[in-house]
Amino acid sequence: METVPLLAKRLDNSIFHTEISVKSIVLDDQPLQVLTIHTKPDHSQQESISSPSNETDLTTAETNDKEPFFKELFEEAPLAYHALDEKGNIVDVNLAWSELTGYPRQESIGRWFGEFLKPDYQERYRDSLAYFKELGFKSGVQYELIRKDGSSIIVSIDGRIGYDKQGKFRLCHCIIQNITEQKQAEQALRESEEKYRAVLEKSADNIFLMDVET
Repeated sequence: METVPLLAKRLDNSIFHTEISVKSIVLDDQPLQVLTIHTKPDHSQQESISSPSNETDLTTAETNDKEPFFKELFEEAPLAYHALDEKGNIVDVNLAWSELTGYPRQESIGRWFGEFLKPDYQERYRDSLAYFKELGFKSGVQYELIRKDGSSIIVSIDGRIGYDKQGKFRLCHCIIQNITEQKQAEQALRESEEKYRAVLEKSADNIFLMDVET
């Protein structure tokens, strides 16, 4: 687990110490990275930094030092990620996104995300984007995505909008998961239940379900 110390600023402009730790775990056979923010207790409230400019310089220096770490974290994250502008155009993607869709970054950035969806889903995406911007987040929105090789997959998207200091739209951050196998399993289960129900309804015999332990 790697821990990164940082200085952060509260709304009242006071400075406090915090740490961001990154831990790799495996959940349901899927590798994940968990980010945890730890706030250190301030044992001396009289501790201060001499001037606002020093605060800014120190925070900026620490951020610059850790920029390669966060860039690598973004690139190597096991979940597919894309950032969108206010019109739904792709601003950036990570490696997992390219592996999921088959499209490298240079063929993705600048394109409307709806172009990657099956035509039947494009209007749904347009409506979802408008609702998303109004609400500020979305969870579990499903689309059928067409990969570069022409194959299709079902994806589930969770997203949240990032705002600037003035509260205006900055970027839409989204995580995309391939749920094709899950949807296929659900469909197979439904078909099995329907077939079993049809056998029961058409049978001329009296059929009883019993608990063998009673």
